[in-house]
Amino acid sequence: MGIVRLLIIGVVVWLAFKLLKRLTKSPSISKNSMQNSPPKKMVQCQQCGLHVPIDEALSKESDYFCCSEHRDEAS
Repeated sequence: MGIVRLLIIGVVVWLAFKLLKRLTKSPSISKNSMQNSPPKKMVQCQQCGLHVPIDEALSKESDYFCCSEHRDEAS
């Protein structure tokens, strides 16, 4: 009976260790997901200097802005 208890305790400890390891493992970004998306071109807001992706930036003439308030404040 002693060896059966020892085996059961060993299995429980092993399962607990595996579960704890899985829960504490940080999610990793796969290399494939990073390679599939090309880097976006960034532009700088002429009002505050914040860098934003060009597809999210607002433009006025040849200048880029991060929001409509900064675009409207520009002279």
